[in-house]
Amino acid sequence: MVDLSIVVTCFNKRDFIPEFLRLSSELLRLGFEIVLVDDGSNDGSTDLLKAHVQNYPQIKFVPLIKNNGSANARNQGLKACTRNYIFFLDIDDSCNPTTLKRSVLELATTDCDFLVANFEILQETQLDWMPIKVSIPTQVEMKEIASQILQTMGYWRYIYSRNFIINSSLRFFPTRPESSFRNFILDDAFWLLLISASKSKALICEKERVVYYYNRPVDTPQAWNFYLTQLQLIPNLLLIFLNTFLPNSYLNSTSLVKNSIRWLIQVLRPLNFGAVFYSELLTPKVFKSLSDILKSVQVNRVVLAKLYIHAIFFGIKNSIRIRKRVRILN
Repeated sequence: MVDLSIVVTCFNKRDFIPEFLRLSSELLRLGFEIVLVDDGSNDGSTDLLKAHVQNYPQIKFVPLIKNNGSANARNQGLKACTRNYIFFLDIDDSCNPTTLKRSVLELATTDCDFLVANFEILQETQLDWMPIKVSIPTQVEMKEIASQILQTMGYWRYIYSRNFIINSSLRFFPTRPESSFRNFILDDAFWLLLISASKSKALICEKERVVYYYNRPVDTPQAWNFYLTQLQLIPNLLLIFLNTFLPNSYLNSTSLVKNSIRWLIQVLRPLNFGAVFYSELLTPKVFKSLSDILKSVQVNRVVLAKLYIHAIFFGIKNSIRIRKRVRILN
């Protein structure tokens, strides 16, 4: 038995299920626990997964009646885990079972709260590097690498201590109800904000170690426009997020607020001025709420001034660039 629960989430990924079935057989053979969450699929995925689970009753199957987004699905999966360590896997991605086993055994010999490794982007056959590059596994306090954590993709490159998640009262932030979108592609970023502000210790693996294989979504003009539309929701979502997690004594509240504002500056950079205005960032209500939050954790409001200067500057710059492009096309 490997002391690791793998939370696998699925929503309308029928075409990827055959490959997952092969992978799950290998994971079970090595002794992992699999918690399979179907997030209200309506493309036939649910029936295929049910049939698979009947052949492998050791898989914990969590079928959700209604699709409420990946954050909720992962939270439901967390509740069903029984092993001491947790790993998250989207069903259209893949992982390296032998490297996972080796990694969790190594993590268990330390007092670290999670392990960080590389992942590979399948379409590009390239690694996405860890926050810091080391030649041998290295233990490090989160406060030392918080800024690097926020500059890297993916909750999926981590193996987590279940006790760390439970004791810290961490959970994925459910952006679906607030955004009313079918998918919210930045829900994992809120999770990384929590990790970056946690009072934790990480085990950073050597740079060659890969635990995850990531299928990058197809990049189309429609997908980009959808992404920009979602970015307009971020300011209000961030207020809800901060008010939800600031009372958490296991998080460094000052770091959570600072990191959130810095992240917000980066997130809003692609928006033109009209989109920035539509996001409600410039409304007195949002400004006052952010100002009050900064004051409550004794963070200098110069951070807030930088946010607004950057948002307005890049908003105007993007608006001019778009206008020039339209003029050229005409």
